[in-house]
Amino acid sequence: MALFFPPFWWDSVIWAQMDTVLLAPVVWMLYFMLRQRWAWAGFLWGVAFGVKPQAILFIPLWGYALLAARARGRVVLGGLVAAGTIGVIALPFMLHSGLAWLRLSYLQNIGGEYADQITLKAFNIWYVDLLRTDSLDAFARWGPLTKSTWGKVFLLVGLLAGFVAGLWRWREDRRGSLFWTALSLLLFMMLPTEVHERYLLLVLPFLGAAAAVCRRFWPGFVLLSVVTMAQLTWPSWMKEEPGSWPDIRALLVERYQRERGVSGAWAQPSLDEWLASAYAEYRARRQDTVPYEWALTILSLTGAACAVAACFAAEVEAVQPRAAPRPDQR
Repeated sequence: MALFFPPFWWDSVIWAQMDTVLLAPVVWMLYFMLRQRWAWAGFLWGVAFGVKPQAILFIPLWGYALLAARARGRVVLGGLVAAGTIGVIALPFMLHSGLAWLRLSYLQNIGGEYADQITLKAFNIWYVDLLRTDSLDAFARWGPLTKSTWGKVFLLVGLLAGFVAGLWRWREDRRGSLFWTALSLLLFMMLPTEVHERYLLLVLPFLGAAAAVCRRFWPGFVLLSVVTMAQLTWPSWMKEEPGSWPDIRALLVERYQRERGVSGAWAQPSLDEWLASAYAEYRARRQDTVPYEWALTILSLTGAACAVAACFAAEVEAVQPRAAPRPDQR
């Protein structure tokens, strides 16, 4: 699939990212979960944690499995195998530098880096705010809370609502784990702040598998595939990054002060006039692609809404008990 689906090879070849490498173990992880082979599933989850910290996004899937599975002890065993696997993988690093690998690879990567930005070129709900305000400030306030906090609230409420509704509807459906995987990953992409444009790629294999077993998922899968490709290719068509004016302004002020100091007295144009001219040019470059960004954001939110609707509109398919073997097969 990676050879023929443009978002996968673009992410790997052009961006030189390892998102598809992460997908390899987690897709097989879900395969073994669906077949109740929890030790193998846990091993592959541990391998995924060793590849990229984004493996943490599959915690809701394991939580769903713990409550939906009949053999909960085996699910717990799978989680312990995952913890043991990442422990073995990290052992050489711990022997060398203690828990630095945990701080740098997980805590800083997930919770600290880009925490001040509302979106990293992901066409989600926060891109609507970015297009309206041209501000990436995640610590700006909406009422009593910052945008960053609102994003966490939206995510928590979305995950809890989807989790409860999914358990109620899919508990006896063999496809429930697949649907919940696609839904939970989609919520991670659309609701919190500081989401990278590339991470929508993580949803596609599971959404595509859901479309293969239920045709209601096709509209969401197709729309989000188009959006993913647009998000991955933004450096090729976006003339000016949204929300970048504060950084541009800081560079211009520094240059103005440096060149004025070299020349002795630089009175024309004044700093305010120079900044006003530069801001007009910035706005003109932004306006060239803003209509496309609005269209893609609406397309993205529409695709997400179609996928969520498909999760709960799909007809429930009860798990069929295994037929008892005939006497001649015993």
